[in-house]
Amino acid sequence: MVFGLLGKRVGGLGADGARSWSSSMWQLMLQRRGVLHVPGVKNFIKNLCSMGGAQIAIRLSRVLTTVLLARILTPLDFGLAAIVVTVYELVSLCTRNGISAKVVQANADEADAVAHTALTLTWIVCGSLLAFQTVIAVLIGYVRGDAQIALAIGLMGLIYLATPLSSMQAAFMQRDGRLGRIAITSAVQVITDNILSAGLALLGFGMWAIILPKLLVAPIWVIGLRTGHAWRPRSDWSLTGWREIAQFSRSVLGVEFLTTLQSNIDYLIVGTVLGVEALGVYYFAFNAGLGITLGLLNSFATAVYAYLCEVRSDQRALKWRYHTSALIVGIAIVPLVLLQTSLAPIYVPIVFGAKWEPAIPVLMLICLSALPRPFAVVGTQFLRAVGRPDLELRWQGALTCLLVVGMLVGSNFGIVGVAAAVLSVQGVVLSAYALIAPRLVLKAQTATLPREERLDFSLVTNLSELQALEPEWKALWAQAHEPYLSQSYAWCLTGWLTTAQLRQRKLCVVVGRHNERVVLIWPMALRRRGPIWEAIGLGSESTEYNALLVSTEIDERAAVAHALRFVRHNVGCDIATVPFARHDAAGFAALASGRWGRRTHQLPAPFVRFSTEGWDAYWKSRSANLRAGLARRRRRLAERGRIVSRWIEDDAEFAKLVDWSLAHKTAWMKRHNLENDFLQTAEYRRFLLAMRSQRQAGIGLVMFALFVDDTPVAVKIGCLDGTRYEGFITTYDEAWSAFSPGQIILADCLAYCCAQGLIYDFRIGEESYKKPWATDFTPASRISLATGPRGAVMLAAMCGADVVDRLICLLRQSIPKAWKRRFQRVADYASFARVTTARRA
Repeated sequence: MVFGLLGKRVGGLGADGARSWSSSMWQLMLQRRGVLHVPGVKNFIKNLCSMGGAQIAIRLSRVLTTVLLARILTPLDFGLAAIVVTVYELVSLCTRNGISAKVVQANADEADAVAHTALTLTWIVCGSLLAFQTVIAVLIGYVRGDAQIALAIGLMGLIYLATPLSSMQAAFMQRDGRLGRIAITSAVQVITDNILSAGLALLGFGMWAIILPKLLVAPIWVIGLRTGHAWRPRSDWSLTGWREIAQFSRSVLGVEFLTTLQSNIDYLIVGTVLGVEALGVYYFAFNAGLGITLGLLNSFATAVYAYLCEVRSDQRALKWRYHTSALIVGIAIVPLVLLQTSLAPIYVPIVFGAKWEPAIPVLMLICLSALPRPFAVVGTQFLRAVGRPDLELRWQGALTCLLVVGMLVGSNFGIVGVAAAVLSVQGVVLSAYALIAPRLVLKAQTATLPREERLDFSLVTNLSELQALEPEWKALWAQAHEPYLSQSYAWCLTGWLTTAQLRQRKLCVVVGRHNERVVLIWPMALRRRGPIWEAIGLGSESTEYNALLVSTEIDERAAVAHALRFVRHNVGCDIATVPFARHDAAGFAALASGRWGRRTHQLPAPFVRFSTEGWDAYWKSRSANLRAGLARRRRRLAERGRIVSRWIEDDAEFAKLVDWSLAHKTAWMKRHNLENDFLQTAEYRRFLLAMRSQRQAGIGLVMFALFVDDTPVAVKIGCLDGTRYEGFITTYDEAWSAFSPGQIILADCLAYCCAQGLIYDFRIGEESYKKPWATDFTPASRISLATGPRGAVMLAAMCGADVVDRLICLLRQSIPKAWKRRFQRVADYASFARVTTARRA
């Protein structure tokens, strides 16, 4: 038993770690989903890797120390140490009460006050535990007549005093996302503990070789964390808001008690019903099968909780981070579990000896029971982040009862039956918990408009009604928060006249009013797509942002959810598609949840947000290679003639350069074997020219061109909306490609945006040229929502095709280059043979 307790987390002193060991294929999958481009995700993964390194070091030192102690200490020494450590572990369960977790969860303006109250409560709890353990030490010493064991239990209680001295600093470091310091401190503390244990055992300290190091390394944890954050308590005590913390802590403590009970109740049942020998086999299988996985998951929990608490007040971001965390944790844990299960028949006899071969079936079943655990752990941290550990407590209570019943039934079939019962109960209950519990909270938190703020919806279905809506549309666009040009009346009207109407679409604009005032507009056009009707964005039907236009005076998310319900029942479409909606757009959370189903295609949308320090600061923040290379090419280009970068003001010149841009872009795409379904259409050209005529007061479709003397070298077509510049099309003459004219015109356009205080939006896509310039990445998704059963069936088929395409792409990218060359030679030979045969015929 002591073997399992060596190096274990001592109260609040240690922190187990985990590392996301994912293959290149899994990394590619994360990149394709756009996950790695989102701010915060890389730091989250970095924290996991830091904790993982600490965990590996801890486990290596633990194994070596365990082997050494087993050779030196006597069974009596282990027995006495087991009593002391077991008493400490049972009492220290009360320190895992979630008090410091409230500090991580608190808002920025409340964190200091919550920390002072939490610190006061922590001192009260830890002081009480010290007194309680001292009483237990006296009683055990009296009953056993052994003063030494009483002294050891009493001294172990002093470790509780380290918790209030460092727990608040640890909580603030979690708030800041700096788990690296915690991981390093934990590794140093536990490794030192193990080294001291080995040294004292060699010196003949007996059971004290296990007990004393835990006391001696406590200052390492305190010093490591207190020097890691500048927060210090005031001189006075505070109990402000203690009831809320106590209520949260009560549920967390209940969960910890139940999980501890779940971890030990199976030993009691197996030992009582099947005997000590069966218990030994089961204990070995459980620890050998789940030891690594549980250590990883415990460390993941710390990182996931801090990651979710950062955005707990933003439901959209919180939901996205919850799903992202589940994805990353699943990628890290599930392959590990499957690998360990499949290799168990091979490594158990080799590593542990042939005598443990009867435990292999039990070990494999126990390993498989860990498959739903990563998702349940993420769900648990989500519930704690939103302040609902009471819901987790109810689920854990149900799981405990079902586990007891299942193991009692399974014990009739031996230890394999018990392991199968654990697999069945945990597989069903934890899977249901991970799927249902977070969704219940999200559903309960979904905003609904108060009755006095309910919207009246109507449909605009013809041109005269659309034109009558112009003044209200323009007023809403001017009032909205940083609206895009693609949400403006001019854009949508031009899109209808030049594109949708000519393609036989049906006009359908959803208008929401509150107190007779327009507060929501969802512009759409209906198109026939085989047997179904699809509602698409009204515009150029290319790749523009097309989120809903919503007033800031109402609850945007709730208003969009109500508009979506109106579309389902009144528009007459089977699928509603929004191409593309940024994840920070109004009501994105409502759009991303479909009643019948949804299909989402996500891509990063990088942009540049300039600081107040100006262009020089931004330019110096770019890589030295980029700056030097661009300066060199600009000098070489200047040798060919006078360089001029300017906005195109003349309409005739604009039309001429539009044709120039489309021709060069089309030629470039053909050279690179790329396809585009809108660039070469006559409707798109008409749309660009018509939008040019709508430009006014610095808002509209604009063109920026780079000339050498009077020869156009590169052209940028984009949008100005008063907040940002969106780059639509960048084209350059291939004859000048050696001078990188696309990079030169981009730098000049960025300099203009910086001078005007505009955001530069690269728009949708993960092209490599964007990364060196971008300062931020926000995902954008093309969302297709099923509004009925037919649409759900169609989307299910499309999602299946997407999965097949993704697997094919992953397979192609995983094929070694040497194999690709061989396949290409075979294909070339087959093509040559067909041509030769055709010529002979």
